[in-house]
Amino acid sequence: MDTRFLDTLASVISHGSIAETARQSNLTPAAVAQRIRSLENEFGTQLIRRSGKTVKPTEHGLAIAREGLVLLQHEKSLKALANKDHMRGELRVGGISSAFQGILPEVIASVIDEYPEVNFYLLEGTSTDLYREVEADRLDAAIIIEPRFTLSKSLKWLTIREEPLILIVPEDLPDTPVEELLTTHPFIRYDRTQWGGRLVELYLRDAGIHPKDWIELDALDAIAAFVSRGLGVAVVPNWAPPWPAGLKIRRIALPDQHYTRRIGVVWKHMSMRSKLIQVLTDKARAATASNVDRRRPA
Repeated sequence: MDTRFLDTLASVISHGSIAETARQSNLTPAAVAQRIRSLENEFGTQLIRRSGKTVKPTEHGLAIAREGLVLLQHEKSLKALANKDHMRGELRVGGISSAFQGILPEVIASVIDEYPEVNFYLLEGTSTDLYREVEADRLDAAIIIEPRFTLSKSLKWLTIREEPLILIVPEDLPDTPVEELLTTHPFIRYDRTQWGGRLVELYLRDAGIHPKDWIELDALDAIAAFVSRGLGVAVVPNWAPPWPAGLKIRRIALPDQHYTRRIGVVWKHMSMRSKLIQVLTDKARAATASNVDRRRPA
């Protein structure tokens, strides 16, 4: 079986169109259709159904396409292993949203500048989901919040940045004690289903502070934007710059600085892309060391 045909099947299902797959693959529609027919003959079952200009997968077609994508990833891994002395191949990397804004662009650019034959597949998500993707070997590495549990024995961890919790308030809010600010103004809460949000909840509980909850958001830049508009106050990690432009906020250090969100790289210990992952971790360490936010909370 030609693995290129599996790639074509996945593309047809993704685009819902033989014509679009042909355009993207630099093939004729007839050639794409022939590849699908070859797979159907080989597997002895119909893989797609045509409806006008669009196509939809059959149950068997969808299952084969999913397993085919796994096979294609293994094929790339084998090619990377065969060329292990050369920095080339695809690296599958995940990252939380703040990493995509303040860490990954510089890291990826630095890797590509030095190793132009390295390609990337990037996935944004929550720390929980990305951790599971690495553990399941669907990602090679991810930049996430450090878990508050013991890592799987198959995984390795490198801390690249520490972000203490801070209080952010509207710029024109009077300078009063942190506890007073948190209990007298609407509180914009960092989503408690996120690992960072649980850290905020831990700080509030340990400090015995009961804020006036108003809204709960899972995006740090959105929380900052709400605070900037005078809609409340929030406790967030002092995340990697850049922060959204034009914010009218003040960043205030908390009385207890022990509550810190650690950002790092998690990856599979035994990976066929170990050399590429080493390059990634080295670049991530260098990028975060040079890209320190010089603005200190008050």
